[in-house]
Parts: sequence; C-alpha cells; structure tokens
Amino acid sequence: MADAGRHNGLRAGGRLTRNVRQGVAPDLRSRTFVDLVKGFGSLAGASFAGQILGLLALAVVARRVGPSGVGSYTFCVALTLYFVLPVNFGITNIAIRDVASGDYSLETVIREVATAQLLLSLTMYGVLIALTPTLATNRLARDLMPIVGLTVFTNALNFEWALQARGRLGTNGLWRLGSQVVYFVLVLLFVGGSPAAGTERFAVFTMVGYGIIAVGTLTSTVRELGGFPGLASPQDAWRRVRRSATTGYSLAMIQIYYSIDSVMLGYLKDPAVVGIYGVAYRVPLAFMALCQVWASAIVPHAAALFKTDPTRLRQDLGRAVGASIVLAVGAVAVALVCASTLMQAAFGLRYAMAAAPFAVLMAAGAVVLVGTNIAPVVTAGGSRRPFAIATTAGAAVNVAVNFLLIPQIGATGAAAATVAAELVVIGYMGITLRGMLGSLALDFRRIGRGVGVAILAAAAVYAAFPLLDAWARFGCASAMFLGGAVITRALDPKLLRRGRS
Repeated sequence: MADAGRHNGLRAGGRLTRNVRQGVAPDLRSRTFVDLVKGFGSLAGASFAGQILGLLALAVVARRVGPSGVGSYTFCVALTLYFVLPVNFGITNIAIRDVASGDYSLETVIREVATAQLLLSLTMYGVLIALTPTLATNRLARDLMPIVGLTVFTNALNFEWALQARGRLGTNGLWRLGSQVVYFVLVLLFVGGSPAAGTERFAVFTMVGYGIIAVGTLTSTVRELGGFPGLASPQDAWRRVRRSATTGYSLAMIQIYYSIDSVMLGYLKDPAVVGIYGVAYRVPLAFMALCQVWASAIVPHAAALFKTDPTRLRQDLGRAVGASIVLAVGAVAVALVCASTLMQAAFGLRYAMAAAPFAVLMAAGAVVLVGTNIAPVVTAGGSRRPFAIATTAGAAVNVAVNFLLIPQIGATGAAAATVAAELVVIGYMGITLRGMLGSLALDFRRIGRGVGVAILAAAAVYAAFPLLDAWARFGCASAMFLGGAVITRALDPKLLRRGRS
C-alpha cells in the first residue's frame, strides 16, 4: 500500500502522470520571482542569525580548546560526512523536485524517504563505529567519532526538505534559528575544562542543535499533514534510492572537494593545521550555507517553471546571476582587505596563520554564490547527469591540487584546491544551462558598476588601515560596498518588481 498516495501510475515509457492530493502541496507555479525572494528572505534571515551564533560559538571554543582541539573535531566532522552521505545520497534533493513538480504526492515521498534513510542510517553508524580505531588519527579523534557520528541519525530525521518542497521556508528558518540559540547558550555556559573535555562537550552540543532541527521540522511536517504517513516497503524505499543515484553520486563528488581538504590535512599534517583551516573555513562556510538557502528557494521555483514558462525562468535567472556576481565581487574585496587581522580578532592570536586560507576560501564562496543560480537549476530541470560529470571533474582537480600544494603551503594550498574545484564545476554547469535555456540576459553595465564600487571600497579602507581595528575595517568595507552598490544601482531592489506576472 506504499504507493497509495502516488499518481495513477506510469505511462508507456515511464513518464509519470500528475496526481497531487489537494491541500498537500502548494502550487508553486503561481508564485512570482518576488514571492521566491520573500521566501528566501525569511529563511536566509534566520539562517544568517544562526550562522552568526555559530561563528560566535566557534570563537569561544577556539580560544578555550586551542587549534589541536578544533583540528581534531574538524577532522572527525569531515570524515564522518562520508558516512552520512549514503544516508542522503541525493534522496532529499530529488524528493524536493518530485513534490514541487507535482509528479508525486508529499505523503508518498515522505514514506519512501523516511524508510530509506532510517535503514541507511542504522547501517552506516555501525560501519563508522567499527572503523573508528583504524581511521582516527589520535586519541581525541577516537573519542569524538561516536559522538559526531550521530549526525547520520539527525540527517535521517531532518525534514527540512519537506518544508522547502512546500515553500514553508519561514517555518524552516525558525527551527534553524531556535536550534542555534540553544546550541550557542550550551557552548557559552558549559564548554571548558581541559581541551579534550571541552572539545567533547562542543561535539555533544552540536549534536543537540542538529537534533532540535530534526525533531522540529519533523513535527511541523506531521502537524500539517495531520499525522505521519507511515513507512514504505523496502522495495519502494530502494526504488527511491535508485532514482536518486545520479544526484547522490554528484553529492559524493561535492563532498570530496568540500571535506577532503580537512581529511588530507589531518593525515599529511597535524591537528593544529586542521584547526587553523577549520577556523579559516568558518566564515566562508557560513557564506556558502546562505548560498544554499537560496538554492533551497530556487529549486522548487525552477522545477515548476521549467515545464510551464522557461522564458520567465531565464529572465529570473538573469537577474539573480547578475546580482550574485556583484555580491561575490564585493565579498572577495572585503575579505582581502580584512583578512590579515580579522582571524586574530575573532579567534585569538594562535590563529593568525588562518588569514591567507580565509581570503582564498572567500573566493571559493564567491564562486559558490554565482553557481547557486546555475547547478541547482540544471538539476531542477530534470538533467542530473551534467552535474555528475562536473562534480567528478571538480573532485579530481581538488584531490590533485591538494596532493600538490598541501605539503608545500598547508592550509592555504587546501583552500586553493577548493577554488579550483568550484571553478571547474560552475564552468561546466554554466555551459549546460545555456544549452537548456539559452543565454541569460546579464546587465554588464550594472555588474561593472558593482565591480568598481567593490574596488573603491577596498581601496578606501586599505588607505585608512592604520586608523581602524579589525572589526571597524570589516564594518566600513561592507557598508561602503553595499551602500555604494545600492546608490549606483549595481544592486537595485526595484528589479524585483519585474518578477511580478
């Protein structure tokens, strides 16, 4: 009976007929670009506040446990993600598309996803525990691995994807923010003692935060549906996994070039270097997380318009990509002018060496910001193979550059490998998107004004460098860029009105 909520069946050739139960999934096709941005804004605002709390929590932990403690934790997180990956393996990405496009009912998708992820999480946690003595690089890492490994279960219970598929981005944002508030308070009050004990407590509190998101989003989804739909048969769950295989493979490749840096640093260097890299990555990672919030908003929008109004989708993407390029250039300019002192001000003198990898990783974040408007849209259009090809190439480039540069320049080399991988992916996916939708109409004069404002803002702050402390430089550079971009209309909120239909 697991297929009871599905559409009537399969047509010849395997195409799905549409049969979405009324009141279960919203009609995303009727939403304008303005609605998309408003939904993104609600989730992004909560995510931004949560990222600030996460950054403050890491600043506290970094000072209390030192680079070696942060490094051991960062290594465990990076390694554990390879065991988390099979639990998702693209399952939720395709689930969002299936619900948003109207091909499957939400109840059916929830049953299949929940069953598949529950079985996979039990399996992968057992494998992780069995391999921990072999994989861990030191005693603290061995102690941390079973704690950090609980991520496989919080990932399986996380129903953010269901809220995003239905356009409930505000509810999603509230749970994210609430979990970060609890996490921050716990870290502030209870992380301390020896570096080892403080690091273990930090790991536990991180899992508490993940657990709150999982339970909260599951509760919200069940409440809106009027009850949990139940579990699917193993056969239906397996079909769901197989349908997601291509996207899952792509995510595996992404995981390689996002986390292999910390793993390779852990084996080729020492925990302190991993800690330096982990601290340097924190702000760029928060920046990339906000980019992924935009992806969460744009995928359902693109999945709906690909079928009904590709011309409108191309126009929306042209505006989004243009604004993203301006913001990306500004982010890099601010990072370059602030990097030398910002890491010390945020995390302490022991992290001065994080400045160079931080600046390089912000460049990677800038590429991600632009790419967020490209790769997810290609996937939303039903074409998953190009993303697999692009991420395979990106992962190969990342590993090769890591082997070449980590022994020479350590954390900065690992950061450079991430930039190289991101450029490969966005280049290939950009070519693919052009083949699907045609060339995007970019306003190069507007982009040029944004680049000019970024250069002037960075130059002005650099000229006043001796007069400003680290936080003043960051604030002035950011304010000057954003203010100048709005004044010159490099970033123009009025453009959103063109998204109304």
